[in-house]
Amino acid sequence: MGDCQHCIPCALKRIEKSLVKVLRATSRMEITMARETDALNDIKAKLADVHDDVRAKLDQVRAELSPEGQQAIDEVAQALEAFDAEIGDADGSDTPTRGGLPGGGVEDQPTGDGTGEDLQPTA
Repeated sequence: MGDCQHCIPCALKRIEKSLVKVLRATSRMEITMARETDALNDIKAKLADVHDDVRAKLDQVRAELSPEGQQAIDEVAQALEAFDAEIGDADGSDTPTRGGLPGGGVEDQPTGDGTGEDLQPTA
């Protein structure tokens, strides 16, 4: 049976080896995507924190200013609100949905370590 090109068991073994390679690559890709998602979520959280800090600082400073200064702060606050409205909820992440994720899905966790060692060919 060796390296025969014609019998079905040999062909199936070659296909199985190819599928294991594809599964390993897919697993590595899933892990990479999960890391990227974590990094983007971290950036999003930091931006939200900065946004909240700017609003709080504007409120704090506004109370200490003259009427002209308060008007200037109001203009800055309006510009911030306009920017927030411009960005909006483009990705749907600000809208809660069933399942806790946009679109109502449940997040899939990658399995394995990306090496494909957990994907053993069948005998």
